[in-house]
Amino acid sequence: MEEEQVPVPLIGNAKTPTFLMVLLVLSGLNVSFGLFSQLLSIGDAPQEDLIEVVEEAFYNADMDMDEIPTWVMPEIMDFIEHIMQNFGLINAVDLAYYLILLPALFLMYRLKVMGYYIYVATQVAGVVFIPFLYGFNTISWLMVGTFSFTALLFIVLYTLNIKHLH
Repeated sequence: MEEEQVPVPLIGNAKTPTFLMVLLVLSGLNVSFGLFSQLLSIGDAPQEDLIEVVEEAFYNADMDMDEIPTWVMPEIMDFIEHIMQNFGLINAVDLAYYLILLPALFLMYRLKVMGYYIYVATQVAGVVFIPFLYGFNTISWLMVGTFSFTALLFIVLYTLNIKHLH
């Protein structure tokens, strides 16, 4: 009597639960897009006239500058100044962020719990670094809020699947 051979799936591990696989694919797309964007920006320099571009955008939007609250423009300018000052560092940190997430996702794909811990630590570090890179201004805090929401959502979803990791 011959044993019937079970075909090996092309995508995923036969043991990888479907929901975990969906999360890994979504995270993998995010990492792929982020790495691609960062690799394309290597060697780029910040636009020297970025402040003029912002002012022109407000002008072209036909906005009356008197209608904008007085605290908005200084916050935008502070944010832009931090981008210009930390441009290389921001790109290096972003690249490192995605390069650390890549093996974390692979480890979770292989059902290793260490991938989960690396993923969580990287997400927390990503949230913490934002104000230091972009300045302690309203825009960076909005970035922290948005990034925190997304990171927390995925951490919770991965935590629901931690029982499959060893």
